[in-house]
Amino acid sequence: MTGSSRVASLIATLVAPVRLTTIAMTRSGAYNVGGREEMLKLDYVSCILTIISTVLIGKKLWHGWVIAGANSIIICLIGMRTAQF
Repeated sequence: MTGSSRVASLIATLVAPVRLTTIAMTRSGAYNVGGREEMLKLDYVSCILTIISTVLIGKKLWHGWVIAGANSIIICLIGMRTAQF
């Protein structure tokens, strides 16, 4: 697999909607019944990026705006993956 096809495969995986029938609940949380491990917890990444960008913007650093922009892209990916348009 070439580098560009790996990137295309990764993007397709991130954008694919999650079917609710493949998720089961346990006392400790949700897990995937289909056997595939979840690749990335984008909601946790987004939460961390929100906190970091808020602190940096509060300190009047431009890096906070860059991180906030990246976080916005992640939020869009979460919305597309969960079909929450």
